[in-house]
Amino acid sequence: MADFISLGDILSLKLRIPSRAQQENVVGVLGALDDKIAVNERIAVTAGQLADSIFGQHAQKARLEPMSKNMVPILGGTPDRKVDSYWGPGIPWASAKDVASATSGVVVETTEQITTEAAASTRVKPLPERSVVLTARGTVGAVARVTRPTAINQSCYAFIPGDIPPALLFHLIRTGAENMLGVAHGTVFSTVNMKTFDHVLIPAIDIEMRAALEEELAPLHRQIEARIEESRTLATLRDTLLPQLMSGKLRIRDAEKIVEDAV
Repeated sequence: MADFISLGDILSLKLRIPSRAQQENVVGVLGALDDKIAVNERIAVTAGQLADSIFGQHAQKARLEPMSKNMVPILGGTPDRKVDSYWGPGIPWASAKDVASATSGVVVETTEQITTEAAASTRVKPLPERSVVLTARGTVGAVARVTRPTAINQSCYAFIPGDIPPALLFHLIRTGAENMLGVAHGTVFSTVNMKTFDHVLIPAIDIEMRAALEEELAPLHRQIEARIEESRTLATLRDTLLPQLMSGKLRIRDAEKIVEDAV
Protein backbone atom coordinates (compact mmCIF):
# COMPACT_ATOMS: atom_id res chain seq x y z
CA MET A 1 0.00 0.00 0.00
CA ALA A 2 1.34 3.43 -0.96
CA ASP A 3 2.25 5.70 1.94
CA PHE A 4 1.18 8.83 0.10
CA ILE A 5 -1.65 10.14 -2.07
CA SER A 6 -0.75 11.85 -5.31
CA LEU A 7 -2.42 14.97 -6.63
CA GLY A 8 -3.93 12.90 -9.40
CA ASP A 9 -5.48 10.53 -6.88
CA ILE A 10 -6.93 13.45 -4.94
CA LEU A 11 -8.46 14.96 -8.07
CA SER A 12 -10.06 11.66 -8.94
CA LEU A 13 -11.69 11.16 -5.55
CA LYS A 14 -15.45 11.12 -5.54
CA LEU A 15 -17.27 12.63 -2.60
CA ARG A 16 -20.87 12.17 -1.59
CA ILE A 17 -22.36 15.64 -1.16
CA PRO A 18 -25.67 15.86 0.74
CA SER A 19 -28.47 17.63 -1.08
CA ARG A 20 -29.05 21.33 -0.46
CA ALA A 21 -32.27 20.49 1.38
CA GLN A 22 -30.46 18.02 3.64
CA GLN A 23 -27.72 20.57 4.36
CA GLU A 24 -30.33 23.19 5.30
CA ASN A 25 -32.07 20.71 7.59
CA VAL A 26 -28.79 19.96 9.34
CA VAL A 27 -28.06 23.67 9.75
CA GLY A 28 -31.53 24.21 11.16
CA VAL A 29 -31.14 21.47 13.75
CA LEU A 30 -27.61 22.31 14.85
CA GLY A 31 -28.31 26.05 14.73
CA ALA A 32 -30.28 25.71 17.95
CA LEU A 33 -27.11 24.50 19.67
CA ASP A 34 -25.09 27.40 18.28
CA ASP A 35 -27.78 29.84 19.41
CA LYS A 36 -27.69 28.43 22.94
CA ILE A 37 -23.90 28.63 22.99
CA ALA A 38 -24.10 32.28 21.93
CA VAL A 39 -26.65 33.03 24.68
CA ASN A 40 -24.38 31.36 27.24
CA GLU A 41 -21.47 33.49 26.09
CA ARG A 42 -23.47 36.70 26.49
CA ILE A 43 -24.62 35.67 29.97
CA ALA A 44 -21.07 34.80 31.01
CA VAL A 45 -19.74 38.13 29.73
CA THR A 46 -22.49 40.08 31.50
CA ALA A 47 -21.92 38.21 34.77
CA GLY A 48 -18.20 38.88 34.48
CA GLN A 49 -18.76 42.59 33.92
CA LEU A 50 -21.05 42.76 36.94
CA ALA A 51 -18.47 40.96 39.10
CA ASP A 52 -15.78 43.37 37.90
CA SER A 53 -17.99 46.31 38.81
CA ILE A 54 -18.73 44.99 42.30
CA PHE A 55 -15.06 44.30 42.97
CA GLY A 56 -14.03 47.67 41.54
CA GLN A 57 -16.34 49.57 43.87
CA HIS A 58 -14.61 48.03 46.89
CA ALA A 59 -11.10 48.04 45.42
CA GLN A 60 -11.01 51.75 44.69
CA LYS A 61 -11.55 52.51 48.38
CA ALA A 62 -8.81 50.17 49.61
CA ARG A 63 -5.20 50.95 50.36
CA LEU A 64 -2.55 49.13 48.31
CA GLU A 65 -0.14 46.42 49.40
CA PRO A 66 2.38 44.09 47.67
CA MET A 67 0.92 40.87 46.27
CA SER A 68 3.44 38.89 48.32
CA LYS A 69 2.13 40.16 51.66
CA ASN A 70 -0.86 37.79 51.87
CA MET A 71 -0.31 35.47 48.90
CA VAL A 72 2.03 32.53 48.36
CA PRO A 73 2.81 31.88 44.67
CA ILE A 74 3.27 28.25 43.63
CA LEU A 75 5.40 27.57 40.56
CA GLY A 76 4.31 24.75 38.28
CA GLY A 77 6.42 22.09 36.59
CA THR A 78 6.59 19.49 33.84
CA PRO A 79 6.89 15.73 34.45
CA ASP A 80 9.66 13.98 32.54
CA ARG A 81 8.40 13.57 28.98
CA LYS A 82 10.61 10.53 28.51
CA VAL A 83 8.44 8.64 31.01
CA ASP A 84 5.39 7.59 29.02
CA SER A 85 3.48 6.54 32.13
CA TYR A 86 3.47 10.16 33.32
CA TRP A 87 1.37 11.33 30.37
CA GLY A 88 -2.20 10.37 29.60
CA PRO A 89 -5.77 10.75 30.80
CA GLY A 90 -6.07 11.64 34.46
CA ILE A 91 -5.26 15.13 35.71
CA PRO A 92 -5.57 18.29 33.58
CA TRP A 93 -2.18 19.94 33.09
CA ALA A 94 -2.44 23.61 32.12
CA SER A 95 0.16 25.44 30.10
CA ALA A 96 0.42 29.20 29.66
CA LYS A 97 -1.42 28.74 26.35
CA ASP A 98 -4.33 27.02 28.10
CA VAL A 99 -4.58 29.87 30.60
CA ALA A 100 -4.29 32.60 27.98
CA SER A 101 -7.05 31.02 25.86
CA ALA A 102 -9.43 30.34 28.75
CA THR A 103 -12.95 31.61 28.09
CA SER A 104 -14.05 34.29 30.59
CA GLY A 105 -11.05 33.45 32.75
CA VAL A 106 -12.10 29.84 33.36
CA VAL A 107 -9.97 26.80 32.44
CA VAL A 108 -12.41 23.96 31.75
CA GLU A 109 -10.07 21.75 29.71
CA THR A 110 -6.39 21.51 28.86
CA THR A 111 -4.46 20.37 25.81
CA GLU A 112 -2.52 17.78 27.83
CA GLN A 113 -3.11 15.68 30.92
CA ILE A 114 -0.81 13.90 33.34
CA THR A 115 -1.44 10.65 35.15
CA THR A 116 -1.93 10.08 38.85
CA GLU A 117 1.45 8.31 38.77
CA ALA A 118 3.09 11.55 37.66
CA ALA A 119 1.39 13.46 40.47
CA ALA A 120 2.51 10.86 43.00
CA SER A 121 6.08 10.50 41.74
CA THR A 122 7.08 14.05 40.80
CA ARG A 123 6.83 17.55 42.26
CA VAL A 124 4.03 18.39 39.85
CA LYS A 125 0.90 18.29 42.01
CA PRO A 126 -2.69 19.15 41.12
CA LEU A 127 -4.00 22.41 42.52
CA PRO A 128 -7.33 22.47 44.36
CA GLU A 129 -10.33 23.62 42.37
CA ARG A 130 -10.90 27.39 42.44
CA SER A 131 -7.16 28.03 42.44
CA VAL A 132 -6.08 31.00 40.34
CA VAL A 133 -3.32 30.73 37.73
CA LEU A 134 -1.13 33.55 36.40
CA THR A 135 1.10 33.12 33.34
CA ALA A 136 4.71 34.13 33.99
CA ARG A 137 6.40 33.56 30.61
CA GLY A 138 5.38 33.81 27.01
CA THR A 139 2.01 35.49 27.26
CA VAL A 140 2.72 37.20 30.57
CA GLY A 141 -0.14 38.26 32.81
CA ALA A 142 -3.00 36.03 31.64
CA VAL A 143 -5.19 34.99 34.58
CA ALA A 144 -7.69 32.16 34.89
CA ARG A 145 -9.20 29.94 37.56
CA VAL A 146 -9.53 26.15 37.46
CA THR A 147 -12.85 24.40 38.08
CA ARG A 148 -11.34 21.02 38.93
CA PRO A 149 -8.02 19.80 40.40
CA THR A 150 -5.44 20.86 37.80
CA ALA A 151 -1.64 20.85 37.57
CA ILE A 152 0.29 23.64 35.82
CA ASN A 153 3.60 23.91 34.00
CA GLN A 154 6.59 26.04 34.95
CA SER A 155 5.39 28.97 32.84
CA CYS A 156 2.68 29.63 35.41
CA TYR A 157 2.27 30.55 39.06
CA ALA A 158 -0.77 29.48 41.06
CA PHE A 159 -2.48 30.93 44.11
CA ILE A 160 -4.63 28.72 46.33
CA PRO A 161 -7.71 30.10 48.12
CA GLY A 162 -7.41 30.28 51.88
CA ASP A 163 -7.72 33.40 53.97
CA ILE A 164 -8.61 35.09 50.70
CA PRO A 165 -11.69 33.30 49.29
CA PRO A 166 -11.62 32.08 45.65
CA ALA A 167 -13.74 34.63 43.79
CA LEU A 168 -12.05 37.56 45.52
CA LEU A 169 -8.65 35.94 44.94
CA PHE A 170 -9.31 35.83 41.20
CA HIS A 171 -10.04 39.55 41.01
CA LEU A 172 -7.05 40.46 43.15
CA ILE A 173 -4.68 38.40 41.02
CA ARG A 174 -6.10 39.89 37.84
CA THR A 175 -5.63 43.38 39.26
CA GLY A 176 -2.01 42.50 39.99
CA ALA A 177 -1.60 41.19 36.44
CA GLU A 178 -2.97 44.44 35.01
CA ASN A 179 -0.46 46.37 37.08
CA MET A 180 2.37 44.16 35.85
CA LEU A 181 1.36 44.88 32.28
CA GLY A 182 1.69 48.59 32.93
CA VAL A 183 -2.04 49.41 33.03
CA ALA A 184 -1.71 51.09 36.41
CA HIS A 185 1.99 51.75 36.98
CA GLY A 186 3.71 52.00 33.61
CA THR A 187 6.24 49.24 34.36
CA VAL A 188 6.02 46.22 32.09
CA PHE A 189 7.40 42.86 33.22
CA SER A 190 8.63 40.61 30.39
CA THR A 191 8.80 37.67 32.78
CA VAL A 192 7.55 37.05 36.29
CA ASN A 193 9.53 35.55 39.19
CA MET A 194 9.02 35.35 42.93
CA LYS A 195 10.53 38.79 43.53
CA THR A 196 8.04 40.34 41.12
CA PHE A 197 5.25 39.86 43.66
CA ASP A 198 7.13 42.06 46.15
CA HIS A 199 6.77 45.04 43.81
CA VAL A 200 3.30 44.68 42.32
CA LEU A 201 0.57 46.35 44.37
CA ILE A 202 -3.02 45.20 44.76
CA PRO A 203 -5.97 46.43 46.85
CA ALA A 204 -5.79 45.37 50.51
CA ILE A 205 -9.30 44.11 51.27
CA ASP A 206 -9.86 44.06 55.04
CA ILE A 207 -10.51 40.64 56.56
CA GLU A 208 -13.97 41.64 57.77
CA MET A 209 -14.92 42.67 54.21
CA ARG A 210 -13.68 39.53 52.45
CA ALA A 211 -16.60 37.25 53.33
CA ALA A 212 -19.21 39.87 52.45
CA LEU A 213 -17.57 40.60 49.12
CA GLU A 214 -17.23 36.88 48.37
CA GLU A 215 -20.99 36.45 48.90
CA GLU A 216 -21.57 38.91 46.07
CA LEU A 217 -18.88 37.63 43.72
CA ALA A 218 -19.17 33.85 44.13
CA PRO A 219 -22.69 33.41 42.64
CA LEU A 220 -21.62 35.37 39.56
CA HIS A 221 -18.52 33.20 39.19
CA ARG A 222 -20.62 30.04 39.47
CA GLN A 223 -22.96 31.38 36.80
CA ILE A 224 -20.04 32.02 34.46
CA GLU A 225 -18.57 28.58 35.06
CA ALA A 226 -21.92 26.82 34.59
CA ARG A 227 -22.52 28.58 31.28
CA ILE A 228 -19.06 27.78 29.99
CA GLU A 229 -19.35 24.11 31.00
CA GLU A 230 -22.75 23.85 29.33
CA SER A 231 -21.44 25.42 26.14
CA ARG A 232 -18.56 22.96 26.10
CA THR A 233 -21.04 20.08 26.36
CA LEU A 234 -23.25 21.54 23.63
CA ALA A 235 -20.28 22.08 21.30
CA THR A 236 -19.24 18.45 21.77
CA LEU A 237 -22.79 17.33 21.00
CA ARG A 238 -22.90 19.52 17.88
CA ASP A 239 -19.59 18.15 16.61
CA THR A 240 -20.78 14.60 17.24
CA LEU A 241 -24.13 15.04 15.48
CA LEU A 242 -22.82 16.85 12.40
CA PRO A 243 -21.03 13.95 10.66
CA GLN A 244 -23.84 11.53 11.52
CA LEU A 245 -26.43 13.85 10.01
CA MET A 246 -24.37 14.61 6.92
CA SER A 247 -23.77 10.92 6.30
CA GLY A 248 -27.41 10.01 6.83
CA LYS A 249 -26.62 7.69 9.74
CA LEU A 250 -28.85 9.80 11.98
CA ARG A 251 -32.29 11.03 10.95
CA ILE A 252 -33.19 14.69 11.30
CA ARG A 253 -36.18 13.78 13.47
CA ASP A 254 -33.98 11.88 15.92
CA ALA A 255 -31.42 14.69 16.01
CA GLU A 256 -34.14 17.24 16.69
CA LYS A 257 -35.19 15.24 19.77
CA ILE A 258 -31.60 15.05 21.01
CA VAL A 259 -31.10 18.79 20.56
CA GLU A 260 -34.46 19.59 22.17
CA ASP A 261 -33.48 17.60 25.26
CA ALA A 262 -30.10 19.35 25.39
CA VAL A 263 -31.29 22.94 25.17
